[in-house]
Amino acid sequence: MIDSFCKRVDLKNTKAESHVFSSYNLWYGYRYTHATDGGTGMYRIGDRLEYAKHKYDVLVSDMDIIMPAWPGSFASHGDDAGILVSGSAQDSNGTGIPFPVAVSASNQYTQSLWVSRNPERGLLDTQYLSTAGDVRRYDKVRWDESYDDNPRFGRVGLVTTYSQAQTAGWTVHLPLK
Repeated sequence: MIDSFCKRVDLKNTKAESHVFSSYNLWYGYRYTHATDGGTGMYRIGDRLEYAKHKYDVLVSDMDIIMPAWPGSFASHGDDAGILVSGSAQDSNGTGIPFPVAVSASNQYTQSLWVSRNPERGLLDTQYLSTAGDVRRYDKVRWDESYDDNPRFGRVGLVTTYSQAQTAGWTVHLPLK
């Protein structure tokens, strides 16, 4: 699945050793297992993704990853300030992307996204598909927006199974309602 604002890449016909990334966050079949922040996962109809005592009913969302320590940010489409730039890679080590997103044994991946070395991107409009089937749009999402200062979003940690050390500190916005 590639966002219409991203450059085209072929997610189906890739090399066997290539890591393949969607430009959307897919939350179904996902569960946080962290000892203090983890909880229920999205495995059946009616399930909610639980993180830090908040429950989310999102199946698919625009990518909006903030990485203060890296530093950087990734998104499904550009921001209003033009900080994010479009990049894509097809079975490559990152040629075509301002900086590589994944590091693996093969060091090859296929993806298309908007990136910046600055976590403080401009405002972003984001969409979320809920378990009820409705699509919610949120306009002008700040890079540092979370439930601490705004009841629209929770900030959810993002850790991948292939490299937990690489993704430490990465966060994603998910709507609280």
